[in-house]
Amino acid sequence: MKLFIQLILILFCAQQIQGQLRREYNIQSVEAGPKIDGDLNEAVWKNCTATGDFTQTVPQTDNPSNYKTEIRMCYSNTSVYVSAVMYQPRSVSLRQLTARDMLYNINSDIFSVFFDTYDDHQNGFTFRVSSAGVQHDERLSEGGEYGDQSWDAVWKLNVLVFDDRWQVEMEIPFSALRFSKQSEMTWGINFYRGVRKINESSYWNKIDVQKQGFLAQTGLLKALKNISPPVRLFLFPYISTGYLQQME
Repeated sequence: MKLFIQLILILFCAQQIQGQLRREYNIQSVEAGPKIDGDLNEAVWKNCTATGDFTQTVPQTDNPSNYKTEIRMCYSNTSVYVSAVMYQPRSVSLRQLTARDMLYNINSDIFSVFFDTYDDHQNGFTFRVSSAGVQHDERLSEGGEYGDQSWDAVWKLNVLVFDDRWQVEMEIPFSALRFSKQSEMTWGINFYRGVRKINESSYWNKIDVQKQGFLAQTGLLKALKNISPPVRLFLFPYISTGYLQQME
């Protein structure tokens, strides 16, 4: 009986450890980034490692996503680049067009990338794009998935749609992010995919909706080396006027 209880405890601990594992992506450095036109046939992408295998939160929690997703990343001295291919028949795709930062509760498929640049599980950034090419960004705080929608970063994207997939190419300048001065960094990272027609939500690094702290459940972005935080200059219009009265 004692041996049986010990085995149960060992299995329980193994499951707990397994549940705490974080997926990893080793990003590749490039001298020049790709052209952000949605075309992913450039050599720079072919030399980057692909990752995928998303896990659902809705509607079938913990099940694999119904559709394949393929992601690649790289970085230059100025920006981090993300490409994503979302395989699905055109008949499944929904592409409602909206204004920027208006992606909630719309009939469109969504892809998002989340950065926890200090890996502190408290502060981060999310960059979202719809299959219609609408962009949306937020600055995250208190470890949540949603944050300040009034924050607007300057970044590039392009989307192409095909009969069997839609794909996105993104360039996010380092000037849009905050991160440490360490010579080699590890960031928290996660990716989201929403397939609106079947109301499916899935993530690259598994999200347990019963746990608090969205950013605490990110994977790891590794091998970022020798990136200096850029100088951020803000220019404000300024007019100076005066009045001089001559005394007689």
